[in-house]
Amino acid sequence: MAIPEYEDFDGIGLAELVKKGEVTPLELVEEAISRIEKLNPQLNAVVYKMYDHARKLAQAPLTEGSFSGVPFLLKDMTAHYAGTPTTHGCKFLENVKPSGFDTEIVRRFKNSGLITVGKTNTPELAISVTTEPTFRGPSRNPWSLKHTTGGSSGGSAAAVAARIVPIGHGGDGAGSLRIPGSCCGIVGFKPSRMMTPHGPEVSSIWESCCGEFVLSRSVRDSAYMLDEVAGQDSGAYYCSPKWERPFREAIESDPESLKIGYSTIAWGGKVAHPDCIAAVENASKLCEELGHVVEEASFQIPDKLGLEEAYAGMMAIETARDVEEFSELMSRKATVDEFEPANWKFIRYGKSLSGTDAIRFKRILHKAARVIAPLFEDYDVYLTPSLRKPPVPIGEIDPKIPDWNEYAGIMGDFMGYTELFNIAGSAAVSLPLWWNDENLPIGCQFVTRMGADGLLFQLAAQLERAQPWIDRRPKFSDLIH
Repeated sequence: MAIPEYEDFDGIGLAELVKKGEVTPLELVEEAISRIEKLNPQLNAVVYKMYDHARKLAQAPLTEGSFSGVPFLLKDMTAHYAGTPTTHGCKFLENVKPSGFDTEIVRRFKNSGLITVGKTNTPELAISVTTEPTFRGPSRNPWSLKHTTGGSSGGSAAAVAARIVPIGHGGDGAGSLRIPGSCCGIVGFKPSRMMTPHGPEVSSIWESCCGEFVLSRSVRDSAYMLDEVAGQDSGAYYCSPKWERPFREAIESDPESLKIGYSTIAWGGKVAHPDCIAAVENASKLCEELGHVVEEASFQIPDKLGLEEAYAGMMAIETARDVEEFSELMSRKATVDEFEPANWKFIRYGKSLSGTDAIRFKRILHKAARVIAPLFEDYDVYLTPSLRKPPVPIGEIDPKIPDWNEYAGIMGDFMGYTELFNIAGSAAVSLPLWWNDENLPIGCQFVTRMGADGLLFQLAAQLERAQPWIDRRPKFSDLIH
């Protein structure tokens, strides 16, 4: 297979070629490996290579799934792949033993036919909106090597955008699929709360605000993948919303006229960069041209609710417990020099909080979800920028900043639209509908009520047909030739 053909297909397209016998899984795996070797020295997207394992799988009988024979990358965070280590972006876990089991979502990825060729870079403990860990160094955006990929699934996003693989794993606890999707000009779809599994060790992450899924270049790949992985596993403490029909069917037809509210004002009343406003204006116009009713609809959470403290406090408590479990795994205590300064202070803050604090934060988050939910009684879909700024230069969000509050403030200036919908449990997606004058991608976030993932896929596919982005690629990927 010629190189240009590989990068012209999405994951489903490559799987169809395999099924027709026009290409073998081994050829696809070798192509992905070749691209990692050529591009990764500059991107720093892939941090753990599984080449021999992938070659072995590619030569074995295929698992019958939607993505049979398609190369894939797994984020080095949360999802365990038997026989490989999971470091969570931490120096403390540099020498951790390989996992002895697959997490449920990895098992479902395997059952879909994907062949994992490596693991991707992530910020330490996934607590950042950029992928610049001091442990392994920054991942670089293929649209501009000087700019961030976003985080925390930035390694996967960079690899997908650079055409190394068509689809890559990620997780989203405050925007960590949508943020790198926006920065790297690809699709970052966050399914509804608990739509994808976390088992067998845990049932939820970050008070069920976090979910795992994929980054892709096409809406089709994300829809087909959710069909493959959706639904809670046996014994899960929480259950996912039900869905009416396969998501792959939803993308085949346009939705009826929708009522879409939009706003460019971020959480806390912060104003977006002009490029991000332009992206939303373009998306609003496009939606109107497609027959939808679009109107401005500003939305804010009351300050008195204390949501910012509750969200950070909940994360700090869970992160502190994560580190305790890592210490048990490593048979020694973590030390200050094995974590980034701000994160160490965040961990210490989590340790200082009480059980009653944890319940207070939980109840505030639950109240906030009820405050946000009525938005989707008035509107079918809500539209915002994915981020307050275009991709920022690497180093602007510096993990070496010693003060957690300062670091959190810098991150807050970059985001402000995504995290509310993790709290609400909404289905949300960042779509690459705009590039600025510097040719940097600017994502638009579309959100709907929890459980209406099919409707969101339907709209996203309609927008993709109306304003295609699949052939738009960073010049960096030309290095492969």
